[in-house]
Amino acid sequence: MNFETIIKKYIGIPFKEHGRNFNGLDCYGLLICIFKEIGINIEDYNYETTEQFGDINYNLILKNYYKQFQIVEKKDIQEWDIVLIRGNRNLLNHCGIMLDKIKFIHVDKNGVIISKLIDQPWVRRIDSFYRYKK
Repeated sequence: MNFETIIKKYIGIPFKEHGRNFNGLDCYGLLICIFKEIGINIEDYNYETTEQFGDINYNLILKNYYKQFQIVEKKDIQEWDIVLIRGNRNLLNHCGIMLDKIKFIHVDKNGVIISKLIDQPWVRRIDSFYRYKK
């Protein structure tokens, strides 16, 4: 199955806190499900634990998945790369999957959507990009 076919299956799925299937997804659930479709298993974690560390720069992807992901420079991003986004209280608590150098798929309160990095509010909240190590 190609990238576009996989992505189209997810558009419009409703938001559900800790959702991990087609009945509802959160941003990390979307990442887990899409990568699973191409044979990559990404371990799940309770992302709320970010707040337990009291460090707004604490990065759970690097902390927990440094063996699975590597950081990517913005100029080098490509489809399948992960974008990490700062949310409330400046915590790194939102993610999406890049579709190209500008568009990414993610989940907001209305469900799975496609947004652009250059649009508000994303342009100010983008933190970093990661690529799965093959």
